[in-house]
Amino acid sequence: MHALIALGEIGEASAVSLGEIVEVLKSDEYEAVRFAAAFALGKIKKQDADAILELVEAARDGGPLLKVMSFWALARIRPDRADVVRGAAQKIAEALTSDDAHLRAVAAQALVEFDTAPEIVRPVMLKAMQDADPRVVGKAIDALAALGPKALEDIDDVLANPEARHYATLVIYRMGAKAAPAVPDLVAALEAVGDTDDDQAFRREAHMALAAIGPGAVEAVPVLVKSLGSSVREVHGSACYALGKIGPAAAAAVDRLKETAQQLDKDSGKVGSVWALLKIQPGDKSLAEMAVPMLVGALDDKDDLVRAEAAVALGEIGKPTAATPEAIEQLKKLLDDESDQVRQAATEALQKLE
Repeated sequence: MHALIALGEIGEASAVSLGEIVEVLKSDEYEAVRFAAAFALGKIKKQDADAILELVEAARDGGPLLKVMSFWALARIRPDRADVVRGAAQKIAEALTSDDAHLRAVAAQALVEFDTAPEIVRPVMLKAMQDADPRVVGKAIDALAALGPKALEDIDDVLANPEARHYATLVIYRMGAKAAPAVPDLVAALEAVGDTDDDQAFRREAHMALAAIGPGAVEAVPVLVKSLGSSVREVHGSACYALGKIGPAAAAAVDRLKETAQQLDKDSGKVGSVWALLKIQPGDKSLAEMAVPMLVGALDDKDDLVRAEAAVALGEIGKPTAATPEAIEQLKKLLDDESDQVRQAATEALQKLE
């Protein structure tokens, strides 16, 4: 089984072993081994008549997991056949209704390959994102994000649905800059949101999605500026983060960020306002000098993202302003941080400062 997976990961160069792989798919006594053979054939993608025939047989007569992998492989081997791709996507989508959580997770992952049939994939993936099993939810989010902008065609309706909007923001966040077409819908959703705890959670998630989009989310600057007035620390902080990630294009937020930086203490989010100003106005020496002690303090924050972004900001400020003994000492402590992201950010900052 592992040998077959390795051949599949090698890819098209493994076509020299195609005959042996097809024979394993046809006759091996273990379903897991046949599953791995179908995986290898899908990765090799050679339009071989014997391989296609055996995959069709496995898709018809195999167990549930083998069927999913066989349909997946057929779609990869014949991307030129829209009927094959569409039929395979539909069959795999049906597996998402299974009582077997592992099968649902495998099916969701397989659907990543079907960006040519978004009208089939999108609705079933949205349903999968409400699954009780977190593995299925994660795979579904990955699959929808991999579809790119095609997955956003009905995103306004999803964002308006209280039961689905949290999943929509996760898809947009995972999609990153490619999700820029969703910015107007995110803005509309933020303008319509209420004040319940769930609304505040959604507001923060929407801010993070806008941050992932980055400069392409400039249209959201006014609604993010409104969120700077929130009394909810997480909402204020996520709005600062989004504005900072938008960068210089968020210049319209500078005055309001300066106001919050003067009004708030560290615990209330002053460091977030200053961090955003640094990103919007890079090169401002006086601002950098004011920010360094705050950023050093943020290196102890309980949030991985805050620690990582503080380290990145210190590195960007650079020498000599940010190369204080306190900054160097705290960054070195983060080299043993439990978060990979934080360790990497600290390492890169130290390389710039030492």
